[in-house]
Amino acid sequence: MQKYLVGTLDVGAFGAMVDRRTVIGNLAKKFGRVPVFAYNGYHYGEPYDYDYTLEDSGQPTAYLSYTEQEDKTVFFDFNYYWNTNTEEFIKLKKKRNWVQDGETLSSYKLKPEYQEVVSKTMERFPQIPESIAIHIRRGDKIVEAPYIPMQEYLDACLDAREKCGSNLVYINSDCNEVIDEAINKLEKLDFKCFFDEEEKRFGFGDPNDPNNNSNWEMTKSNPETREQEALTGIKIIYTIAKSKYIVAGDNVQLGKIATKLNSYYRHLEGKVDNGYTLLYPPVEKV
Repeated sequence: MQKYLVGTLDVGAFGAMVDRRTVIGNLAKKFGRVPVFAYNGYHYGEPYDYDYTLEDSGQPTAYLSYTEQEDKTVFFDFNYYWNTNTEEFIKLKKKRNWVQDGETLSSYKLKPEYQEVVSKTMERFPQIPESIAIHIRRGDKIVEAPYIPMQEYLDACLDAREKCGSNLVYINSDCNEVIDEAINKLEKLDFKCFFDEEEKRFGFGDPNDPNNNSNWEMTKSNPETREQEALTGIKIIYTIAKSKYIVAGDNVQLGKIATKLNSYYRHLEGKVDNGYTLLYPPVEKV
């Protein structure tokens, strides 16, 4: 008998919900089930075609108990998972493996229109696989934590050049001004930079401006942007993942998810070293 694990995609940022799919997929595999996703306030475009839906699984008859269960369909309660801090759950949440996460995410098939955006971007920028990809998040991220200073990205690129031998930098950001700043400073360090000029960006880098963009709020208020922002998010994740080395913020989902896919790809190639550097925001606001 096929067994199912149903999890919800809730109100929240696009990257967080991509990561939620990974958590649910990992737990489904661990307990001999397949993942099924239900929508509970999720308002972005859906990038994946799934093998199973609620029509296959039916409604859950029990909660996931984190043990073997006879029930055909059980429910993953994310709030319980996230907020339970027993020793067992702390270990479960910390014991995430980058290769396993990447493998789980790669098992979800992108819808044709999403795969097309990724493929066309790779065709437009054939140098991506030989580049150092950086993802610099600005915009409303200041609400959660201080921005990671530009100098840390520059230092990480210098270190990455020593490790992988690449002089190319593929720049990704939600802020056009930050891209200009990165190009100006990286070129002074003898890097060659490129970025997707066609991408629509809505963030900007002023942490003191109350109108600084909240992507989630924008898509909530403007339904016409929801599909486009999902397409952009997938393009960023899946093209960065194909680069030679990644520099991204540990507290930023799109870049961090890309490092997991990249780790899985490197694993398939027999590489055992990490192809990424994760940066952390400063403790105090700058």
